[in-house]
Amino acid sequence: MRGCAGPRTDALERRNAQVMQSGHYSNAGFGMKTRLILATSAISIALHLSWAQPEEETPSRHDRLVLCWYMVCFGESLEVYKQHIELAQRHGIDGFLLDVGAWEGNYVASTERIYEAAKQLGTGFRLAMAPEYSVQPFSEQVRDMVLRFKDHPNQLKVNGKPLLSGYCSASMFPPALEKLKSDGVEVTLVPHVFLPRFVYRPSFEEYVGQFFSTPSLSGLMMFNASELGVNLSDNSAARRATMMLNKICAAGVIPAYNSANLQDYRGMAGYLLQWTGAIYDGADWISIVTWNDYNEDSALMPMRWPAGSERYLCTHDESFLHYTAFASAWFKTGRQPTIPQDTLFLTYRNRSKWQRRAWNGKEWVDVSLAAGRFDQIHDDVQDLVYLDSLLREPADAVVAVGGEDHSVNLPAGIGHAEIPMKPGVPRLIVRRSGRVLADMVGRKQIIETPTEQNSQVGYHAANRVWTCGIAIGPQAAVLEAESGVLGTGAVAIAIGRATAVRNSEIKDSGFMVKVEGLQTATYNIRIRYSNPNPDEARLTLFADGAPRAASDYPYFIPVFLPPTWPNEFQTASFFWSLYDQTRHLKLSWQPGSMWGRPDPSDNDRGCVLVDCIELVKVEPFLTDRSPSPLYPELVRIPGGTFIMGSNKGEPDEQPPHKVTISPFAIGRYEVTNEEFERYDPSHRAFRDGVSWRDREPVTRVSWIDAARYCNWLSEKNGLTPVYSEQPVRPDRPQEKVWVANLNADGFRLPTEAEWEYVASGRGEGRTYPWGNDPPQAGRHGRFSSDGASAPRLPAPATAECGVSVVGAYPDGASRDLVMDMAGNVAEWCTDWYWYPYPSEAQTDPCNQTPGNFRVIRGGSWGWYGTSQRCSDREFNSQNYPGHAYYGFRVAISDAGWKKISGQRAQE
Repeated sequence: MRGCAGPRTDALERRNAQVMQSGHYSNAGFGMKTRLILATSAISIALHLSWAQPEEETPSRHDRLVLCWYMVCFGESLEVYKQHIELAQRHGIDGFLLDVGAWEGNYVASTERIYEAAKQLGTGFRLAMAPEYSVQPFSEQVRDMVLRFKDHPNQLKVNGKPLLSGYCSASMFPPALEKLKSDGVEVTLVPHVFLPRFVYRPSFEEYVGQFFSTPSLSGLMMFNASELGVNLSDNSAARRATMMLNKICAAGVIPAYNSANLQDYRGMAGYLLQWTGAIYDGADWISIVTWNDYNEDSALMPMRWPAGSERYLCTHDESFLHYTAFASAWFKTGRQPTIPQDTLFLTYRNRSKWQRRAWNGKEWVDVSLAAGRFDQIHDDVQDLVYLDSLLREPADAVVAVGGEDHSVNLPAGIGHAEIPMKPGVPRLIVRRSGRVLADMVGRKQIIETPTEQNSQVGYHAANRVWTCGIAIGPQAAVLEAESGVLGTGAVAIAIGRATAVRNSEIKDSGFMVKVEGLQTATYNIRIRYSNPNPDEARLTLFADGAPRAASDYPYFIPVFLPPTWPNEFQTASFFWSLYDQTRHLKLSWQPGSMWGRPDPSDNDRGCVLVDCIELVKVEPFLTDRSPSPLYPELVRIPGGTFIMGSNKGEPDEQPPHKVTISPFAIGRYEVTNEEFERYDPSHRAFRDGVSWRDREPVTRVSWIDAARYCNWLSEKNGLTPVYSEQPVRPDRPQEKVWVANLNADGFRLPTEAEWEYVASGRGEGRTYPWGNDPPQAGRHGRFSSDGASAPRLPAPATAECGVSVVGAYPDGASRDLVMDMAGNVAEWCTDWYWYPYPSEAQTDPCNQTPGNFRVIRGGSWGWYGTSQRCSDREFNSQNYPGHAYYGFRVAISDAGWKKISGQRAQE
């Protein structure tokens, strides 16, 4: 994926004189081999360190940064850099990591313009240098980078020290740091580091080892471009290592990729999944790969290079940026943002993975066997069309492709569906309550027969991911084609009630229309067109008003117009930014151009009929920045009657009997590490491979620990504590027992009856919290059907044990959407454990007769792994503190719930 280093050409020097510097590139592999010898004793010590307490160096949650790698080799003007920064910042990106493959000459000039652009904008955008292994001499050049920009107002700093990142071996940095130290300059070093032998899927121990071999490391900046599962695993292992050592972790996320391997990230869903993993892991920062990559397919921005003229590799609109804005708001606030309008997206490759035949400009070749850098394509790549949605309410969709219709029910919130890829043009129709919300075709025709135009090999050209989106909302403008100025060879033609403009295949043939009153924002561009030809056409859409220097190529995006039936009009739809200074849109046929010279291989193609261009403003996401409540999220449970117990389980579940429960509230989730450590920061020392993430349920807590947490939480919220230690007998005051005052309005553990009432569906008699279907591990919850403690050999190299982030299994939710009531951690209840149950009817029972054990409900990820039934009972000593399987959730009386709800409303 790298490159951007090597000799500059005369053409580049001329371009540099026009204030458009760039570089010439070499992907000549990693020229530097590094060795890292990890002392066994050092690793052993590291693995037994207590979790470090947070210090100043690690940014707080409110300082979470979203950074994006930026390839400086694509030299741009000051104005275009401003456009890039504004576009990135508008979509939740806080700064660029300036990746340089060399330094002297063009790189210095381009970097200085980027810093100047950020300064002139005055929006607080942050920048940091990120040299590659190819920068030579490394230590001298890195020293110069840091000294040039260390005092710049847009330089990203941590604790007053400039951030230095990079893409190389960690062992390359110490000599540069020594030179800087002699200058009186210290840096915060957070690079992406090469591991020995370029290890694929590094382990937790290998990440820990990096900090022992290079003590100057302040953290890890993940540059992930592997399989989706590997990206998630690498981020988690790195985060766990940095958390233990109190170092910074920037989790790597990437939208698409096709270099050494063609990666299949499952459309927008896979991109969002990487963000979700980073949020679950508690990453400090995000490291997006990349803003403007070379011909590889990871670029977030829709613009291309060189000088903005290259078009055949413009695969992305701003769809991935839209998801970046959503995910960034979630990452920074810890809450999914409110969705202001319905948006839907199609993401797919336009050729099957086994369509390997391609045209190299001279002859047909097999892209997997021809000489050169071509993508490896393996079994993890799927021939699918991905439908993704962010919806305010549920909707019904039909995706038609290859003569087949596929119906999909999309939920409110985040939706995803996968449709088999077949030759043809994907079409999406979305309805809600019978009304059509959206109707669009995909941006590219899925090819059946390769041609010289649709099968260019180039450099990673054949297999790419194409994106398009549609937003539901009021039209900002409807621009009729025939009302504009027609270009050379273009004619207006009446077709039924419509009058459309048909272009010719000559330069500037098309139309230009006026537009007024736009804001600087992303717009859903919808082009109504008809293309009766068997092959897709391509025209170029230009817009004025974007930041540009006089020497810059105009702002544009290629518009692909797949075939339609004769006289049938379809809608090509995509996301693209327009500006408050935009006054004209021009859609026309353009010849190919490369560095100002003709390039017929990149000519536009086809004659089509265009009816109009519609504009719909894409609304920004609404973020909730109100302070979080001082207690776990609660669900109010209405009172009612149910049958507690069962004759179908163990003897201690008998006899079934009628129980009436008063209204109360219960925690939607089990209490997490983050929540419990606000009460007891020292408990952080017990984070380990079983439970280490902030949002994973706390483990290794006794019943007494849980009761004390509830009392602390009550006091923090101005409520009366429920639990107290009372003498067993007046004549023996030294012998005490924990007693629950259930009339108090404070937080407490649920009673056993309350717990089963919620789990069984409040009178529905559910066998399991989700219903009566048999448990499915990994779908209904985090549990093991045969128990994780069962003896099994041979054992895997790394046992897959431990909890999951709370709320990760929505299919296992109760009637009231209370999560993880089967599995994850077994949950303490207030009651002492006794059996059998009384046979008579009861109201709000809670057994407070002291005994040997307290009640435990819900089963866990391991022990009690077969305890998913709502009526199943477990138990243990209230004093036992060390179990990896035990946790808890809170409850509160209706009076207490009303009190804190009123306080919250006043806030």
